[in-house]
Amino acid sequence: MAIAAIAATGQAWSFAIATTLSTWLRTRLDSAVNRFYRLLRNGHVDYLEFATRWVDILARGPDRKVLLAVDWTEWHHNPRLLVAAMVTGKRAIPVSTQGGRKMVSTRSQNTRENTFLRQLSDLIHRAGVTATILCDRGFRRVSWLALLQTLKLSFVVRLIDDVYVELQPGAKEPLHDILMQPGHVLDLGLVPLRYDGAVTVRVIGYWAPDAHEPWWVATIDAGLTQSISGQDRQSLVLLAPAW
Repeated sequence: MAIAAIAATGQAWSFAIATTLSTWLRTRLDSAVNRFYRLLRNGHVDYLEFATRWVDILARGPDRKVLLAVDWTEWHHNPRLLVAAMVTGKRAIPVSTQGGRKMVSTRSQNTRENTFLRQLSDLIHRAGVTATILCDRGFRRVSWLALLQTLKLSFVVRLIDDVYVELQPGAKEPLHDILMQPGHVLDLGLVPLRYDGAVTVRVIGYWAPDAHEPWWVATIDAGLTQSISGQDRQSLVLLAPAW
C-alpha cells in the first residue's frame, strides 16, 4: 500500500504520502505519518522487493519498456548518492539508490558502481521490464560498457570526443577528427573503442543545430533511431529509442 501511495501521490515528501494513506485508511494524518516512518525504519524490509514493485507500478506501457538514468548526486558535504531514476516524460523518478561517502580511490568508486549495476540488473529482471540504461560521460569507462553487455542490458552512454575508434582494421582515430555537420546524425556501426580496442560498441554521433560541437554516444542497440531525448540537469543529450 505504501508503494501505491507513493505512486498515487507523485511526490517524495513524507507528509504528502501520509495524506494519501490517511485518506485511504480513514485515519488521522499523524497516525499515517507514524505508520510510514515505521516502514522506513523497519530493518526487515526487503528494499530490493520494494524497488521491484515500484518499477512494476511505474512501467505502465504495454511493452514494459523503461528508461533508467544512472548518475551520482553530490551533496554539500561528504555524502553522495548513486541513483537510478526512471524517466517518465519530463520527470525522473528514483527507483534505486545507494549512499556513501566521497572516495579518493577511483578503483573503489568503480567497484561500487559495478555492484550497483548488478543489483539494478537483478531489479530489472525481477520487475519483468526491458530497460535502457542512460549515462553521462562520467560512466564512459570501458569496464562499465563491458559489464552492461555482460548483463545483457540495453544502454546509451555519452562519450568524450578524444576516445579512439577503429573504423577500419588497423585505422584508429579520435572521435573529434571525424567530420560532421550541424543537424546531422552519424552512425559508425559496431567499432572497437580506445587504442587497444578494449570493448566493441555501436557509436552514434549527433550535432544539434544550436550546439557548438557534436555529441557522441555508445550503445549496443541497432534499433536506435535519430530521435533526440533531453536528459538530466547537465543537459545530457542522448539518442534514444522511439518508445
